[in-house]
Amino acid sequence: MAYTFLRMQNDFRKITGKRTTAQMSAADVKAALNDFYRVRLPEIISPPEFKGWYSVNTVASTETYELPATIIAVSAPLYLDDEQIDFYTDKEAFFDEYAMDDTDEDEPTGVLLFDRTLYVRKIPDDVYTLKMRMVSSTPTELSADGDLPDNELWGRAIVYGAAIELKSDEGDTDGVQALASLYKVYVGLIHNNTVAQIPIGTRNVPTF
Repeated sequence: MAYTFLRMQNDFRKITGKRTTAQMSAADVKAALNDFYRVRLPEIISPPEFKGWYSVNTVASTETYELPATIIAVSAPLYLDDEQIDFYTDKEAFFDEYAMDDTDEDEPTGVLLFDRTLYVRKIPDDVYTLKMRMVSSTPTELSADGDLPDNELWGRAIVYGAAIELKSDEGDTDGVQALASLYKVYVGLIHNNTVAQIPIGTRNVPTF
């Protein structure tokens, strides 16, 4: 049986004790589940489903481009019309290379990511396609009772994670501890599934 959004709501109510709408409205239950699913889960599990490529077309004489709210993070490599160019996250290094008051327009050779804004230099003189790695995106909100997360395996982790956040907000440390062990089991299953999707022969790169 599919673990639908309706089942997620029902299980959330059972494990939090918020069994009636007088204790917690239907809208608040949905919001709690979606908040964990769309904001917290991508940071915790970073699965392949939330990764890919993000592209934006430049506009002549325009140097800044805001990342959409659905994009959580982007990273190198960065391409301009399929040619790799420099990608900066250090503001000082970027403006050491490209003067802040430079208004010359030409084919861009570098992009700075700062405060969710892409600064393109040189300032584009035409339409170019910028393409970069999308480290994590925001999944689509669950709304209908029959909706499923992007991966059905995530359902119980979402329910327990959202319940833990509610208990934490209420200052219920015993409630948090009671839910933590099962939450860790469900997150562990997601991580195991993510590892299983890595092609044979691919090396994991340790991060320190």
